[in-house]
Amino acid sequence: MAGEVIGINTAIFSTGGGSIGLGFAIPANDAAPVLQQLIKDGHVTRGWLGAQLQDVTPEIAKSLNLKSQEGGLIAEIKKGGPAAKAGLKTGDVVTDIDGQTVNIGTLARLIAARQPGGRVKLGYKRDGQSHEATVTIGKSPEKPDMPPAGTRAAKPKNITMADLGLGVVALDEDLRKSHDIPDSQRGVMVISVAPHSTAAKRGIMVGDFILQVQKVEIDSPAAFAHEIDRLRDQKKNIILILLQSKDGISWVPLTLHQALP
Repeated sequence: MAGEVIGINTAIFSTGGGSIGLGFAIPANDAAPVLQQLIKDGHVTRGWLGAQLQDVTPEIAKSLNLKSQEGGLIAEIKKGGPAAKAGLKTGDVVTDIDGQTVNIGTLARLIAARQPGGRVKLGYKRDGQSHEATVTIGKSPEKPDMPPAGTRAAKPKNITMADLGLGVVALDEDLRKSHDIPDSQRGVMVISVAPHSTAAKRGIMVGDFILQVQKVEIDSPAAFAHEIDRLRDQKKNIILILLQSKDGISWVPLTLHQALP
């Protein structure tokens, strides 16, 4: 009413492509540092952690024996990035920054607002234990690295886990050549997904890559089956797999059925 800028529009609600008068905005104070950088430097420099994080869902919290869903679960660590240099690992759950409890949204915003070269203290949980790391913030890359896209073809040799509803195959030399898979690609490739299965319901597709099972790296179908059986013996009901798809890398919870006596 006073003619002051209190918010910056970021999106509108639309059912047909045009505005119906309902918009969404961020506070003007959040946008002010961006405007100042544009005026001073002509471009925006954002802080970079060098880690890809995802929400801690109820299933993920249960699988990792976490008491709450706070923080962000690290799905990928950029080699040589700030998080890697500070000792953080895939599967860690970042819970606070400089003593402030965060979720994945606030964590991303706070890191982006930091100047490269500055330091922050990150609290995180690993294997149920609380830790702290001092991270030197990096500069956000202009073009972030994209993971190799999964292929969508199958090959006969595989191990199939019927209760999960998926089959996997080793990344041998023949498969890499026939599907143009780079030597740097890790894990095993999904070659079958049963309709209406646990895997299908979680969006797993043929051509995706399974990199880890419950934070254990997988390099063969036999290793994949071994870890599944080991977790089944531990009476685990929900397990986590680190999945690489065309959309990126993320932790995916799967319901694990116990073997019949």
